[in-house]
Amino acid sequence: MHLKDDYLTKNKSKVLKFIGVLLMINLHLFAFPERIKPYTYKSLFLLKEIPIEYFLAKGSGIAAQIFLFMSGYGMYIQGKMDYKSMLIRIKNIYLEYWLIFIVFIPLGYYLKVYKFEEKEFFLNFFALKTTYNGEWWFLKVYILQILMYPILVYCIDKKSKLMLGIGVLLTFLGMILNKLCQLKGIENIGLSVITNTLICYYPFICGIYVAKNKIFTKFSKLKINNKICLFLVIGLIIIIQNIKYINYIANLFLVPLFIYLLGGLNVEKSKLFLKLSKYTTGIWLVHSFFCYYYFKEIIFMPKYSILIFIWNIVLSIMVVEIINRIKKYLQFIKLNTPIILIKKCYQQK
Repeated sequence: MHLKDDYLTKNKSKVLKFIGVLLMINLHLFAFPERIKPYTYKSLFLLKEIPIEYFLAKGSGIAAQIFLFMSGYGMYIQGKMDYKSMLIRIKNIYLEYWLIFIVFIPLGYYLKVYKFEEKEFFLNFFALKTTYNGEWWFLKVYILQILMYPILVYCIDKKSKLMLGIGVLLTFLGMILNKLCQLKGIENIGLSVITNTLICYYPFICGIYVAKNKIFTKFSKLKINNKICLFLVIGLIIIIQNIKYINYIANLFLVPLFIYLLGGLNVEKSKLFLKLSKYTTGIWLVHSFFCYYYFKEIIFMPKYSILIFIWNIVLSIMVVEIINRIKKYLQFIKLNTPIILIKKCYQQK
């Protein structure tokens, strides 16, 4: 029988994931100035002639690790999950992905952002390649982590500390392979999936490890000032994320600590964040279409960085809500079509 860490409740986990997607938007808006050209923004203030938003955005680079950690943690807390439940989870993710894909990719053809090629279309449709939207790379990695979950849980139940150590080594191996591929100019779908999965391996298994061993619950017994510690950790994350290579190593420890401290602030009491958390996956899948691919002019229209950030969130939520209503309508038609047909047959008689 699995032990369960009760530190992160279901609502708290939802809010933490939503905060993760907010960090992701911040990262994509301000960390890569070359990608938003020819548009720019008015900074809150400059630090050595560099916008402060750039440094804060680089600090937001922990977004993917937050999602992975929370996923591993949350899946373990839910209890035993077999491959049938894993496949249902994957099916639901793909359904949401495909709805957004069907809306945005044909629009990309119409706007001449993409050129239709059959092979390219199907590889992107199943997320094996992400040439239509580079920020979708995380999807295939996440799905592979889900498929590996039952095996990982079995191994962690047997040798938890050993598996955590192996997770660190595999993450470093993935980083090395990724760097070698970049230096050699190697582009291979299978190799890309393997390297990205290895790089993302540790946060996911760390979440499982923390949930199994009730690490957060044990730490919560320590008397520390969460707000002060969180402020210091955020400052450390921002500094370290702006240092190449060291940031990958530091994230192994800083991300779980950041989640623990943020979770200690009772973030689930934020009714707004809790309400908006239902849009987390959708926002992740659509936000970069606005800031990178289709509508840069609209996104950067507010000019000021904070307004641009809010505007991207608002537009993403609006689009996701429309897509969700389409989804509900399709489900309604699917469920009620047999009833409608029976009624028509009865009326004809």
